[in-house]
Amino acid sequence: MRFAAAHPSRRRSPPAARPRHAPADARERILFALSGVLLSVTFITGGSSQESGWGVMVAELLALLVLLFVLSQRQWRARLAAARWGVAVACLIVAIPLLQLLPIPAWLWQWPSPRFALQHDLAAAGVTHIDHRWSLAPAATERDLFMLLPGLALFMSALALPREAWRQLLWWFVALVAFSVV
Repeated sequence: MRFAAAHPSRRRSPPAARPRHAPADARERILFALSGVLLSVTFITGGSSQESGWGVMVAELLALLVLLFVLSQRQWRARLAAARWGVAVACLIVAIPLLQLLPIPAWLWQWPSPRFALQHDLAAAGVTHIDHRWSLAPAATERDLFMLLPGLALFMSALALPREAWRQLLWWFVALVAFSVV
C-alpha cells in the first residue's frame, strides 16, 4: 500500500488551477460575455443619451436578455441577496417610472391647480380624452423606463459575477474610454 502511494504513476495530479481572472463555469462566462457586449453596445451607440435609434433598441433588448439570464440562475441569487440593499435601491429607481405610469382617479389628477388649468386648456383646444396618469407624458416615461435597463442589467450582472470578473469589466470600460478619447 505504501508503494502505491509513493509510486509516481499512482500519484494524483493537482487540480488544474484556473486563472484568477477567468469565470468559474460556463454560465458565468456567458454572463461575462453578455455583459461585455452590452457595455460595448451601450458605450458605442451613446447609451441613454440617445433618444432613439437601432443602438438604443439593441442595448435595451440585450439588457433584457442579461436581466433574464441573471434572474433565472439560482446560484446567483445568494450573491444578489448579499447585496440586498443595492438591489433594493436599484428596484426603487426602476419603480419610479412604473409608478408614474399608473392610472389615477380624475379627482386626484385634477387636484394640483396647474393640472386643473392644463385640463381646462386641453378642453379649450378640443382634446376630449385625457390619460389620467401621474406622468403628463406617458410615452416619454416609458422610454425613460427602458433607458434604465442597460444600467440596471450591468449592475445586476456585476453583482452576479465573481469579484475577479469585475476587474476585467472595469478594464474593458477603461479601454472603451481610451478608445473614445483617441
